[in-house]
Amino acid sequence: MKRLDLYGFIKLIAFLEIISTISCHSKKDAKNQQNEIAKEFERKGEQYQLLKEQIKTADSVVLISHILTKEFSERSDKRNTSIYPSYLNAGRVNSLIVKERKTLDILGINKLAAILAQNIKPDGNSADCDMPHHSILIYKQNRESYIDISFSCSHIHTSPDILFSDSNIDTQKWKNLMAFFKQNNITGSFIDN
Repeated sequence: MKRLDLYGFIKLIAFLEIISTISCHSKKDAKNQQNEIAKEFERKGEQYQLLKEQIKTADSVVLISHILTKEFSERSDKRNTSIYPSYLNAGRVNSLIVKERKTLDILGINKLAAILAQNIKPDGNSADCDMPHHSILIYKQNRESYIDISFSCSHIHTSPDILFSDSNIDTQKWKNLMAFFKQNNITGSFIDN
């Protein structure tokens, strides 16, 4: 009988050892996941600060509304995409596409920077479409950077020097950004005027 109890005891110890090992791995996995989330927040925070700095130190910042361009017309108008001009012309935003334009004053620049630097709560808000009709143009030392915006589809496109993407914008930031465009009388192409 004692031998059986000793055998049961050894099995119990082995079982507890396995559970402990699994628990340690689970805790390590959970800790690793928490670390990855923290790193992602830090990375996004750095991106927000970099974009905020790019906007606040710009020579000028301009909001525009524009017609649909060739790059995205293929998705929305399958008949004749050749009628749409390109978004870029010689590396700069094509002036022929612009419908409305407003150069921001210092207060507008600061407000825009604050909106874009807001922390977000990821909510997977993008739609399966892409029809940009608005842009933020950032000028510094004769260089033009841009954020091309599709409010109706919750998508953006940027120049290579702008480290910002759809994942940096949640529903609230989309609403704030759209309201900012409207407050600055850049209302062309909004579906919900």
